Amino acid sequence: MTKEDHSETSAADIWRDDMLGRAEDARLLINFLVARTKERASEGRTGAYVLNLDAGWGNGKTFFLTRLKQQLQHENYLVAYVNAWQDDADGEPMTAVMAQLRATVEPYFSRDQKIAQAWEAALTSGAAIAGSVGKGLLRQAINTTFGNAVNEIPEILENATNNLALEEIAEGSSTNLADRITDVTDKILTERINSYKKRQKSMGLFKCRLSALISSISDDDSKPIFIFLDELDRCRPLYAINMLEDTKHLFDVSGLVFVVATDTEQLAHSVRSIYGEKFNAEGYLLRFFNRRYVFEESTLEDFVNQMYSSHPELVNRLAAPLGTDPVTCFAGLMRHYGLSLRDAEHCFDILRNFVTTWDKPIAVQMVLAVPLIALFHLRRMDDFSKLSDLISIDIKRPQNAYRIKAYDYPRMTSFREYFLDDMIHDLLPKAKIGLSEIDQLTENNSLSKWTKGILVDEYSVIHNSSRILGQEIPSVLSEYGRRIKGVGRIN
Repeated sequence: MTKEDHSETSAADIWRDDMLGRAEDARLLINFLVARTKERASEGRTGAYVLNLDAGWGNGKTFFLTRLKQQLQHENYLVAYVNAWQDDADGEPMTAVMAQLRATVEPYFSRDQKIAQAWEAALTSGAAIAGSVGKGLLRQAINTTFGNAVNEIPEILENATNNLALEEIAEGSSTNLADRITDVTDKILTERINSYKKRQKSMGLFKCRLSALISSISDDDSKPIFIFLDELDRCRPLYAINMLEDTKHLFDVSGLVFVVATDTEQLAHSVRSIYGEKFNAEGYLLRFFNRRYVFEESTLEDFVNQMYSSHPELVNRLAAPLGTDPVTCFAGLMRHYGLSLRDAEHCFDILRNFVTTWDKPIAVQMVLAVPLIALFHLRRMDDFSKLSDLISIDIKRPQNAYRIKAYDYPRMTSFREYFLDDMIHDLLPKAKIGLSEIDQLTENNSLSKWTKGILVDEYSVIHNSSRILGQEIPSVLSEYGRRIKGVGRIN
């Protein structure tokens, strides 16, 4: 692949929706990993280089890796991307890595027969490593033959892999089951030792052939092939550990650079679930990585901005209070309720579902909808019910209380600060009295003008400002609670 295959415009487009400034991280890591590969080659150091990209949930690891892959491809590097969580069900990490590596190098097969042959050789030796019989088969077969007597079998059979030994147990001349089991376990141990030796030899041959493949592709020994491992912390603990083990022992080949994206704290919990709570999981994980890179933590505003940017259709259907924007409003309310990034994403999903199912020709008022969503998410159902019924609730003002600044009305000469409870307490009584009476209310400042304007607009758009004698016209704000409770059950 040549540089002429890419345009400068496509390079700029790679990071066009980067809301967290990750393009700078990408440039730094590309420079670092390429430079470190050259240094190791010049010093005669062998083996793959493994970088742990460590970032908590909500910091855009998958977004970053997909864009980093495009950036590297634009700069003519080969990149294989493995979504470990998608491949978890297969149960064989080596197969997942080899499948993506093949997809990466396959375009070279038609250009050079030696490359295709090198791949086939590596694949053949790799198959010898991965072709073991599943654990537990022998014990299952013995249990079928001997019933409860299986409890007399030494524990070593629990992990035996040679189920052919079953015939020798069943057909043995000895009448003593213990003697027959001892004979077979000796044979199994011998088989396992021989199998271990064969596996070690196959591993050496696999690494040698994989190295030959890399050399046949690259005309520059210091230019690596990148392999990205994503979503490892979402996998079953045993699969995640096996993936790291395979990376360390099977793919430890010069010319490969692994970038393993994890929430490493969460991955440590997975390791402890296998080895016990007192196990030094952090130290165990460090032995798999040459270096660790930690993303700068996303701010709530950055995270919310990223969500809204992914769903621009929402913005025109949302009304934020007193001229603020939906991102600022939503982030401020999440902070007001003390919600985390994960909580914010869940609340955003409820808001999306609410807007998707909103069938009125007016915008959704965030100042009421988002507090209802937050209370529903927090399972504060008493407060949720009161607010849903347009009854003002006690909203405390913590130090990080949600607030906005607006021009005073009618003078329009200075800013005034309003808090969430100001807005709620001004809006709800007006919504409670019915739309046909709303035009009789007076407004004394920008807040009361704004809350009255919401209801006047609703009355005009939905009801054409018409009155029906003896009929009270309720505001659609009274429907928010019921609808949010409904879409909140969509998980």
